This record gives sequence, C-alpha cells and structure tokens, in this order.
Amino acid sequence: MDDQQSGQDTPGVRSASIGLKPVVGWFVVAALILGFFVGRIASDGPAAIAAADEPDATATRTAELAELDALRTQVAQQPSACPQTPTPAATATPVPAGDMGQPYPYTDAWTVVVKDAEPVNAPAGVQPKGAFLKVNVTITNNGSEHVLFPFTDLQLIDGQNRTFFVSQEGSTAIIAPNWDFFIDPSIPVDKSVVFDVATDAGTSFTLQSATEPTFRVKVEIVQRG
Repeated sequence: MDDQQSGQDTPGVRSASIGLKPVVGWFVVAALILGFFVGRIASDGPAAIAAADEPDATATRTAELAELDALRTQVAQQPSACPQTPTPAATATPVPAGDMGQPYPYTDAWTVVVKDAEPVNAPAGVQPKGAFLKVNVTITNNGSEHVLFPFTDLQLIDGQNRTFFVSQEGSTAIIAPNWDFFIDPSIPVDKSVVFDVATDAGTSFTLQSATEPTFRVKVEIVQRG
C-alpha cells in the first residue's frame, strides 16, 4: 500500500516542478537586467552624475569668452597712468620781409620790385570802407608769353597785424579800367594796385601774397608834394 501511495504522489510533484521552471527563468532574466544597470552605474560613478549636473560645454565656453571680452573692455576704458599731452600743431614761421627797392622772385614766373605806397583820395561815386592806399611796383614777366599778374593774391599787413585786400573798384576808378592788363615777357613794367586799408593803419606795411608765402616785402608810405 505504501508503494502505491508513493506511486500516486510522484505525478503531482512532477507537475509542481514543471510549473516552477518558468517562474525561475523570469527571476533569472530580471536578475541579469538589474545586474547590467547596477554595473553601468558603478562603472560611470560620480562622473555620470556630475555630467548630468554640469551645463553644456559649449555654453560654458561662450560664457567664459564673454567674461574675458568684458574684462578687456574694462581695462581699455581705464585712464592711462601717464596721459599723453596733445602735440600742438606746428605753425609756419613767416619769411622775414625784404626791403623796398630790391627785386624779389614771385614764383619762377615773375620778378617784383616794390617801390613805395601813397594815400589817394576816393573819386566821386567810390567809397572805401577805410581809406585808399596805392602801392607802386615794377614787374618783370620771366615767361615767354604775355600774361596777367595775379594782383588779387596780394595782401597788405599793417603794424597791428591786420590784413587788407586789393580793392578792384578802387583800382579801376583810380588807376584805369584796364589796370591789370597783360604784361609782355622780359620787359620791366611799372604798375600800381589800390588797397582799402583802415584809417588808423599807420605808415608801415608788409606786402605779401596769399598763394606765395616766400614773397614778403616792406612797404612805407611816402608823401608826394
């Protein structure tokens, strides 16, 4: 009877054993998957955690460059320890004025002799701002063609360093309508030009050119009888 009972229990045990096999298999698979993830975490360690917490590498580099540019700008805007003193612009020294009665070159095209100056009365219908002063010169044309002398470039400087200019109206009315006529080559020609000067200008002047800085000659007023 015991043998029969043993024989009857054996099939049930077998059935239970067969039912447990799938369960054990799933446990094994789950254990393998869990072991894989645990192994990854253990191998990455703190670096993986830190990587998750750190900002993007490109953003970090951009921020560093921006901070460096800001520091450079701040340094450039700071005042210099030794401020530079601005260098004053050089002022040309005027050529000393020559004496009347001597020939002086006016560029390479002309030779000019300043003879003197004399006050002249204003003709009817012509009113100067101050007073008319006639300057007498002798001019030689050094070229090969008859040309006009640039009278309107001439200036008179008085003792107070005031500048006076040629009066076209006064020259035309006092000298002649064609007072600035063409001058032939090689022949010295006596010419005159009228300036409008201040009434308190005095008797001593310097005749100079607005375009030829080397031409500067003293001029004195002479009284004629």
